[in-house]
Amino acid sequence: MEESEISKQALEWGKKNYPEAPEIYHHAFASVVQFACTGKNRRAVIKTMRTLVAMDTFHLNHSATLSFNNAVELFKDACYGEITIEHAKKWNHDRPMEDYKDDIILAQALIPTLQSEVILGGERDH
Repeated sequence: MEESEISKQALEWGKKNYPEAPEIYHHAFASVVQFACTGKNRRAVIKTMRTLVAMDTFHLNHSATLSFNNAVELFKDACYGEITIEHAKKWNHDRPMEDYKDDIILAQALIPTLQSEVILGGERDH
């Protein structure tokens, strides 16, 4: 399957399964699915806290490309689910430019949790 076909299929899947989601979610999801399925064009992955969490999940668990269905399963929660502390960490550290404004508000609300979290060795997470 070609990159454009994978991206199109992922967009369609996202819009069908999460019809109320903002458009940026669909495009971000499609970009990480395309990368995971082809291993090509990492620079084409849209930079949001959601895609950064998804990419971390991919890199921690996989060393090769995935099938479309496996990529969908791996990324759907990071890209369409609730904003978690992991998302807030990515936003706090990277400040991705393409994030959805409501996601930023939710991540900012979690920042006090990040600031009170102490990692072993006395380092603070940011």
